[in-house]
Amino acid sequence: MDEDFKAVILHGFTDEEALAAMRAIKALKLGAGSTAFATTTPTSIGWKVSELLEHLSEEHAMLKERVRRT
Repeated sequence: MDEDFKAVILHGFTDEEALAAMRAIKALKLGAGSTAFATTTPTSIGWKVSELLEHLSEEHAMLKERVRRT
């Protein structure tokens, strides 16, 4: 996992609340490019935090690479 990787995992928020929280965090500009945002799912809620963070890190890296190519 990239040492600069940051993750915000939201649970129990409505879609609107989650979006507002993500926008507020991004507005702080505290390394927003290296921050992954996620909401819990029925699948992820049972995972260990370490497993979830590893999964988010891998997804985030793939998305960053895809953006770089475009």
